[in-house]
Amino acid sequence: MPMSASFSISSATTACEGFEFAGSVRDGGEGVLLPWIAALSNKLSGVPTVQEAAVPADAPVQVKGFSFWQDQYSSGSCGPVAKRFTPTADGVYLVDFVWAGMRKCGLRVVDISRSDEPREVPGAPLICPRPPGL
Repeated sequence: MPMSASFSISSATTACEGFEFAGSVRDGGEGVLLPWIAALSNKLSGVPTVQEAAVPADAPVQVKGFSFWQDQYSSGSCGPVAKRFTPTADGVYLVDFVWAGMRKCGLRVVDISRSDEPREVPGAPLICPRPPGL
């Protein structure tokens, strides 16, 4: 079942502070669902599969993700998960919310500046408190 994740970004020097909502994205289900089901699901959901944001270069950036799901049988959540990395001026980065089971998740940052050579970007995982009400 495709799920959505919400992301926040911070350029604060203090870990886990100053986050601003960047948007929500949805796993499109490509490669998991039949193509026509994935296309229909994405069209009906109204949640984009990609969200863009600009961040300052050559300064540490914190990215935080959270996901919540609910269907007719169950509900759950994972996160927040956060990571700090330093983007470069010529970099283009993809931040993936990665599921590793029903209640385990993480973030993966990939430099996609060269589409033929994507590479995972080293970053420091952060342990941020869960906001009240989540």
